Amino acid sequence: MDNDTVDGDLPMNDEVTYDLVVSSSQRRNLLTDSRGYSYTVKKVRGEKTYWRCAVRNKTIQCGASVIQTGDHFEAGSVEHNHPGKPGNNVVARLITKVKDRAVAITFRSATAITNEAIGETVSDAPLPALPKPINLAR
Repeated sequence: MDNDTVDGDLPMNDEVTYDLVVSSSQRRNLLTDSRGYSYTVKKVRGEKTYWRCAVRNKTIQCGASVIQTGDHFEAGSVEHNHPGKPGNNVVARLITKVKDRAVAITFRSATAITNEAIGETVSDAPLPALPKPINLAR
């Protein structure tokens, strides 16, 4: 195994970057990172915002977390117990764009709004995290 990579995917010396996507989820903002993980707000206390991994269902309860202080993000001590979805941040931005346009342009079909947003946001590279356009149009 090459010593410069972890699991052959992410170089060890690459710093993880975080991206706050406003109004991406149904309830609150969404935090995504460059490794393909997303986080939801757990609690806000003073200047700190505590984020936890968004993967929480019957089979997986991921304990990974991030602490945000202003514009500084620090990963918690628990690692993710599932693989990330590359391109998750692009998908979150796409969902936000579709929702914003659907509210602003009420007399246009959902399919047309979705197809236009996909054309502007998504590159030609394969994006495994991208949902079907029909699911975005809902």
